[in-house]
Amino acid sequence: MQGEKVVQQTDIKSRFLLFLLLAFNSYYCVAQEIKVITQDGDAVPYLYFASSSGKYYLSSDSNGFIDISDVHIPDTTVFKVYSDFYSSEPTSFLAMRSRKEIVVLYKAGLLSELYIMPEESLMKLLGSASRLFSKRYLKNYVATMGYRRMIYSGEKPVQQYLVYGLWGSLDFNQDHIRHYWDDRNLMGVFGALDSFVSDFHLSGKKTSAGPNSVVNQAVSDEDFFNVNYVNEFNLRALDIKRTVEIYSPLNEKYVKDYSYRLESISNERGEKLYTIVFKTKSNKFPGHTKLLGTGKIVLTEDGKVLKVELENAEDRYSSFIRNKEAKAGVLLTPYKWSVCYVHNELGIFTASVKMAVTWRAPQKSPLKRGDWYYIEWNPYRRPFENRLKTETEIVFSEIVPIVSKKQKDKIRGFLGSSFGAGATYYAVEIVNHDFWFKVLKENLGLGLINSDLYSTDFESLYQQAVRSNEINRLGYSGNKNKNNPARVLYREIHNKEYYE
Repeated sequence: MQGEKVVQQTDIKSRFLLFLLLAFNSYYCVAQEIKVITQDGDAVPYLYFASSSGKYYLSSDSNGFIDISDVHIPDTTVFKVYSDFYSSEPTSFLAMRSRKEIVVLYKAGLLSELYIMPEESLMKLLGSASRLFSKRYLKNYVATMGYRRMIYSGEKPVQQYLVYGLWGSLDFNQDHIRHYWDDRNLMGVFGALDSFVSDFHLSGKKTSAGPNSVVNQAVSDEDFFNVNYVNEFNLRALDIKRTVEIYSPLNEKYVKDYSYRLESISNERGEKLYTIVFKTKSNKFPGHTKLLGTGKIVLTEDGKVLKVELENAEDRYSSFIRNKEAKAGVLLTPYKWSVCYVHNELGIFTASVKMAVTWRAPQKSPLKRGDWYYIEWNPYRRPFENRLKTETEIVFSEIVPIVSKKQKDKIRGFLGSSFGAGATYYAVEIVNHDFWFKVLKENLGLGLINSDLYSTDFESLYQQAVRSNEINRLGYSGNKNKNNPARVLYREIHNKEYYE
């Protein structure tokens, strides 16, 4: 009997130890998170870590946590930070699994000890710059807009969008607007003068990929991206510009919502330039500011803002507008965005906007709908498998101030005032062969298309552009007449044709 008791006690201990082991493994495999922080202890949201081969990706969520439960990666895999703002020592996955925190460093700039500035001084400098920006930005103007968007599968281009048009920036403001679509300075005041949009060819196929978009909201989880896509001319990069102009340190009301550090001081054309890194304070989002993440502002000593950059920031003003949750999951589209401003005797206006987006799923599996965030629609199905990425560049010229309400109303009437997010028409009554031949000749970067995706014969690309234009016209009633509104308006404003 006594022996049986010993056996029973041993058995109970064994089962208890087994229970503890299973509980530990369950915690380790199901609930293990690593927090990414700066050297100051601040959480870093939406920071990507990539393996050297590019096969594996890990990303912190909106609260700075990397969830490595249910992640199957070899322990020997080495990860590096995938960022222009942060850096860290290469780290194996085995080492990462043993930590509760990963400390990343801000990338060092060209900064002498003579120029170390306390945060209070940087806030004062940004306060002056934001007031100048608000006072001198042109309230109403019309500009010529050149638009270039390239879509890639891996390193191979699969489509190009070239659009030339008139764009109106009307009723500029930095007011706190509850809903983006109520913004008086919407980015959709646009009319195409001409367009040159190719077919979409995936993986070297010579036939077009099919319809421009498929949207089925009933599809769940990863199939949401395997089925749905939107490949249409859009102004998402400009929508983000509005978020930055209202909710970043460009607006004096929100300067206190960010922490700052001076990255560098340089001299250019006799002017001292400050590059200041800003980062959203965790307790300010999303209740106050609608922008979460890290960015840079380049400005002169007298407060002229020249450039603003963002990396992987979450935007709840022009994207995911109705999201009221404190957490938005993981970012599926690591991206880089920038805007440049010009200052002259007229005031301040936008010179250019750029955005580069890559579709990269973190190694967390499976993806559950509602646990992700993305900055723009995927342009085709299976964005991760097809390694999709986009590059958009928008350049403005021929700035003309609008000085009367009559002129402003006329521009709205000619160009329209559509909701900026999403698709915008690029249809024209006829694609101007000679105009685009000149553009492609003068801008070789636009004309050099890989021969395995397109014919190098210009006429073939031209036929693609004509066909694309006709398809786009089907839904555009304004193009049924032969007088393109944007072309008529351009002649009135500049007293010449757009192609001259």
